[in-house]
Amino acid sequence: SLVSEEGEGEEGQGEGENGGRWGYEKELGVVKKVVKEMVERKREDQVVRWGKEIEGKVVKDGVGKGVGRCLDNPDNKMWLKIRQVISEGEEEVEKVGERMKIALGIGEKETNQFVDDGKEGIVTFVRNLVKSKSSMIHYHMERVFDESFNNDENGVPRKWTKADDINKIFQKCLTKSAEMMDLYAIIRLSDTTTGGEEDFGGILDENVEDRWGEENLVVTRDEAREMLRKFKKEVESDRKNAISQQEQNASKHDMPYFWMILVLIFARDELYWMITNPFAMVLCVVLVGIAVVCHQIGLTPIIRRVVMEKVQEVMVLAGRGGQQGGGEEQIERKRRKRDEKEKEKEE
Repeated sequence: SLVSEEGEGEEGQGEGENGGRWGYEKELGVVKKVVKEMVERKREDQVVRWGKEIEGKVVKDGVGKGVGRCLDNPDNKMWLKIRQVISEGEEEVEKVGERMKIALGIGEKETNQFVDDGKEGIVTFVRNLVKSKSSMIHYHMERVFDESFNNDENGVPRKWTKADDINKIFQKCLTKSAEMMDLYAIIRLSDTTTGGEEDFGGILDENVEDRWGEENLVVTRDEAREMLRKFKKEVESDRKNAISQQEQNASKHDMPYFWMILVLIFARDELYWMITNPFAMVLCVVLVGIAVVCHQIGLTPIIRRVVMEKVQEVMVLAGRGGQQGGGEEQIERKRRKRDEKEKEKEE
């Protein structure tokens, strides 16, 4: 019985030790689970914080400001500069991913996913930013046209002389404005150039949606064509004003040789009398001086137009007077016939 009691005691002691060990391990497992959940939540919070850092410092402050400067000052290298800004932003995302990987001890797969999401966020942000600037297309088209049409290649204002081919200059400036519209109309985030020429064509080309993708079009092909048509109609007045100014400038320097020859042929006696008469000579010099001044300041076309209008008015009045005179003669003739008939009746 003593042996059995001792055996039972040892067996009970073993069960107690196993039970205590099992309870300790259970509590330890619960603690580990709680700690693991806390670590996961902390890690997720850190990932979110790193993501906000990318969104704030990298995307908005870095990429956003850089792309905004390119859009506000467009040139033929605008998209090359934008792609460079995006590349720099993607490099910053990769650096943030490496720092996060070391700090949080996450795996390669999770880090790559984080970096890919950041790069995709940059591209989406740039697309939305470019589309938000679509209202600036007309402004830049107008700016480019005014600068190239009103100024020459050296930036000097044009004087519109005879040497200027206005229609050729006008078409060249329209082409530049269309190129500016094309520059904004398509989001060129991928390098598709070969020797400086775009492989996928412009916004006015057929099947542009299939070549570039609708997500990369700021305006559709039909919208671009309508925009260009309205723009041509708006700037047509500039072409007409340039032609009018060219005619005025030409009239300032054109010498009326034909009229001078006519005067020398048909007014030789009058010219001789004028030269030999001092009073007439002084009067002639004064009139010629006034005519030269009017010609140099550009009043000759205006004076010519006014004189022609007055001549037309005189001719119209003369015609009306002739018609009125003919009517009075006809009335007088009828009155005479009536008087003659009355005299015949009396006789």
